[in-house]
Amino acid sequence: MREEVTRVGVSKTDLRYRPEFPDWSSTLWVTFVTSMLTGDSVLSLIDAGGLSVGVGEWRPERSGDFGTFRVDTTRDVVIA
Repeated sequence: MREEVTRVGVSKTDLRYRPEFPDWSSTLWVTFVTSMLTGDSVLSLIDAGGLSVGVGEWRPERSGDFGTFRVDTTRDVVIA
């Protein structure tokens, strides 16, 4: 659990307690139009989203330093 000082309004601060998961993974089921995108392009888009947008409250999209992710290229990817 992380303890962080956050800004509330213009001049007030507050403490926030947020969980941190250093080693996590997820399985995604993605539906896409195969006539418009390839499986590799979808993986590239997901990977780019993990680097520039991320997930969670203090992700890069919100000027944070956490929440990034990448596609694990060592695992099998099934495109059906």
